[in-house]
Amino acid sequence: EPVVANAVRTCPRRSGYVTLNGHFAPHNNVDTDAEGNEEINQHRCVVKCSSFGIDATGVADADCRGWDWTFIATSNALCLPREECEALCSSLGIEVCASIDMHRMYPRCYLNTPYPTEQCNLE
Repeated sequence: EPVVANAVRTCPRRSGYVTLNGHFAPHNNVDTDAEGNEEINQHRCVVKCSSFGIDATGVADADCRGWDWTFIATSNALCLPREECEALCSSLGIEVCASIDMHRMYPRCYLNTPYPTEQCNLE
């Protein structure tokens, strides 16, 4: 006779971020340009900034030091300092944002989705 089983998916709580110098998560960025990501979209360098250190309205903005002329319209780069990037990632939850890639010198980051090896536990 078949047995009924219930599965509950649990994800670990993130208590902080670990810095790994010289590492990044390639090809795993959260799609910051996706429909419904308005909270994220406003921080995209290509939306927020018009040039290095200048926002889209022409006013000096320290966050826009993360802007780079090589960014294309669909770039996932966010012009945010580390603390704000970590807070944004945490607010999305570990199922959506598992880590960030941060530029060493500039307020530029990328949000990363979980890799398959970082999947939540099925109990």
